[in-house]
Amino acid sequence: MIGPSAETLLRMGAKQTSLIVNQGEWYRLFSPMVLHAGLIHYFLNMTALWFIGKAVEQCHGFAAAAIIFIIPAVGGTIMSAIFLPEYISVGASGGIFGLIGACIADICINWSLLFSKHVNSSDEGTRFRHLKVR
Repeated sequence: MIGPSAETLLRMGAKQTSLIVNQGEWYRLFSPMVLHAGLIHYFLNMTALWFIGKAVEQCHGFAAAAIIFIIPAVGGTIMSAIFLPEYISVGASGGIFGLIGACIADICINWSLLFSKHVNSSDEGTRFRHLKVR
């Protein structure tokens, strides 16, 4: 995958449960979200963050987008530490899935506004009005 070795990732702060629990290295809950296992991993995560993160930030602002990213990223690291304690892990996938979940929640909460004539004053988008779920 054209990336660093496991030893390098561990030195940089990758998640390893034994180091978090036994050595008290709590920073390993946060550092994996900015580390990646290779170039492909990095570029795929950055592409996802570019599109999804940009949409969430435009709708909710920088601070909310950062919170929506960081809390699930740390939660993903904690879940990985609990269920996969023998593996090291890195990546922003937990935060990306948190952003995707926020987008889905936003769509569900505002579903009635998506095809509303009050919000969409022009006739654009009304050709699909029959798809609205009630």
